[in-house]
Amino acid sequence: EQARAQAGVQGNQAGYAKLLADAAGVITAVEAEPGAVVGAGTPIVRLAHDGPRDVVFSVPEDRMSALRALRGKGGALQVRLWGDAGGSSGSATPLAATVREVASAADPTTRTYLVKADLGRADARLGQTATVVVPGSAREGVVKLPLAALFEQGGRSSVWTYDTQTSTVHSRAVQVTGAD
Repeated sequence: EQARAQAGVQGNQAGYAKLLADAAGVITAVEAEPGAVVGAGTPIVRLAHDGPRDVVFSVPEDRMSALRALRGKGGALQVRLWGDAGGSSGSATPLAATVREVASAADPTTRTYLVKADLGRADARLGQTATVVVPGSAREGVVKLPLAALFEQGGRSSVWTYDTQTSTVHSRAVQVTGAD
């Protein structure tokens, strides 16, 4: 009886040496080096299940209320996948996405909040870059510029504009509504 019990234990131990996935998917990370001795239950690989895709992105604190209001509303976001026929600016046809999860706490390093939106069965590769358009994120008549493009002249914020017809530049006063 004791020999049978020990044989059963050894059979179980041998079974722990096999790596079996619980579902079809793609290996996204290898956590152990070849030849490493690891204990039973130690994660060896990370598996991303094949199936519906999420787009994951971070947003600043001032956009949180808008994104929480969109949670669960089908197709509330527009997503353009990079690397498709549209080139680096995104795919020609935007995909509809539904906000599935909004983080309750900010990332301590970036001070942004993680958002996950469901793309359904869209043909997106794991790790593919995307542009996410949030409704109401752009204001009419507002252009975002790098801070270095602005300068102070006569007590007013200004930018340089280029006139293509005369090939000249001119100073133009602008109203700054905020800094991101």
